[in-house]
Amino acid sequence: MKKIKFHIVFGSVLLLALFSINGKAQEVHKSQLSSILEDSTSTLKLTAEQRSKLLSVENDYLTDKIAIENGESLKTRAIIDSIEVTQWLAILKPKQIAELKKALNKANKARALVLARKAWLKAEKDSIAVDYGKDTSIQQMTNYLANKFTVHTLLYDNKQLCDSADKVIAATCPRILTEVNDQEGNWADKAGIISVVWKNRAELHLTKQQKALIIAKGKEEVRQEILAYERPDSFSFNRANFEASILPNILSDSQYNEVLVIRNLAVAKQKANAAWRELTQQGLSATLNKDSTIMQLSSYYLLTSIFNDKYINDAETRTKLSKGMATALPEPLLLLKHAKNVSIKLATGTYSW
Repeated sequence: MKKIKFHIVFGSVLLLALFSINGKAQEVHKSQLSSILEDSTSTLKLTAEQRSKLLSVENDYLTDKIAIENGESLKTRAIIDSIEVTQWLAILKPKQIAELKKALNKANKARALVLARKAWLKAEKDSIAVDYGKDTSIQQMTNYLANKFTVHTLLYDNKQLCDSADKVIAATCPRILTEVNDQEGNWADKAGIISVVWKNRAELHLTKQQKALIIAKGKEEVRQEILAYERPDSFSFNRANFEASILPNILSDSQYNEVLVIRNLAVAKQKANAAWRELTQQGLSATLNKDSTIMQLSSYYLLTSIFNDKYINDAETRTKLSKGMATALPEPLLLLKHAKNVSIKLATGTYSW
C-alpha cells in the first residue's frame, strides 16, 4: 500500500516537474491530454501503472515537441499527436476512455465558447441573428463545437473513423452556425444571382425558410457546376437557366425584382456612361442634359438586363419584350444608332446625299 502511495506521490511530483522546466515558457508545450491527466486523475480512476505509463507518454511527447520546434527532429507535429493519442487509447480501458471523452469535452468548452460568441457576433453583423435567441444559440454552438473538437482528438489517428464521425456530427450542427459558415464559405462567392440574394438577405427581409432554401440551392448550384466542369462529356449545367427556374418559387415578385435590380444596376450605369461619352465624341450631346440622359439610359439598360435574366427560360416572352424594348429605344440611343448607320454607309460608299 505504501509502495502504491509512493508511486502516486512520485508521479504527481514528476508531472509537476515535467511541466515546470524553464518556468512558464514550458507551459506552451503541454498537450491537451497532459492537462487532462493533471486535472482528471480521480475521474479517470487510473491505476498507478497506468498513470506511470501516461506520464511517460507525455514526457516523450514534450521532448519531441520541443525538438521539433528547435529544428532538432525529423518528426512532425502530426506524427507526435498521432502517437500520443494512440498510446493513450491503448493504456486506458473502455470506461476510462468514456470518462476521457467527457473530460476532453469539458476542457474543449472554453475554446468552443469563444468561437461560439464570435459566431454570434458575426450572425448579428450579417443580420442572421434576428431569427435566433442569443443565449440558446451560443449554448448550442458551444456544445456542438466542443463535441467536434473532442471527436477529432480521440480519432486523430483514424481518418476513416474521423470522417464518418464528422458526418454524424455535421447533422447536429446548429442552423445559425450553418448560416454563418455559409456566409463565409465558398458557395456564397461562387454562385450567381443566388449569392446576390444571400448577401442582400437583410434588405430583402428573407424569412427563415427562404434563407434555408437559398443556402440549399446555392450549394446545389456550385455542386452542379463542379460536375459539369469535371464531366463535360456526360453532364451539362446552365447557371442562368437554373436560377431563373428556382428563384421565382422562393422569392416574392417584389423580392425577385429587387434582386435583379441589385444585380444589374452597376452594369447598366456603366453602359449609360459609356453611351454618354460616345454621344459627346460624336458631337450629339449639345442639346442633351447629361444627368437626365444618363438616368434615362441607365433605366433602359437596367430593364433590358432584368428581362433577359427573368425570362431566360421563356423564349416567347423574352422575344416579345425584346421587340418592345427595341421600338422604345430612348432618343439618345436613336441618335447614336443613326450616326453609326451613316458611318457605315459612308465607309461602304452607299450613303445617299
